[in-house]
Amino acid sequence: MCHAVLAVVSNCCPPLKGRFLTRYSPVRHCPLLHLDSAIASYISGAFISEEAGASKPSAAYFDYVFSHIDGITRDNCLLVGDSLSSDIRGANNAGIPCCWYNPKKAARPGDLRIDYEIRDLRQLYDLV
Repeated sequence: MCHAVLAVVSNCCPPLKGRFLTRYSPVRHCPLLHLDSAIASYISGAFISEEAGASKPSAAYFDYVFSHIDGITRDNCLLVGDSLSSDIRGANNAGIPCCWYNPKKAARPGDLRIDYEIRDLRQLYDLV
């Protein structure tokens, strides 16, 4: 059986951090996080840019995250994000495999490495 760690990486402000980790508190501005859903209990932590001293898409932000999760490497993680400019570009800058959550079927950009693209979060079951 595979052991996975699910963590939130966000450029949001620290007062919202508690909302990321509170079950039944949906974060309306973030379509990936419906914390009253089945994934809520699996979220082990949240990494907020203000606390990290850097923000996505900076590689320094991801270095901070990597320094706080035991056993994580660029080979055993996957960043799932909806923002091309912060999530996917950040993964590219940090050398992290990435999955673009693209429910609106936006055109795929040619200047970014996108390892996986999904339209429905249930498609992650096939990836992890």
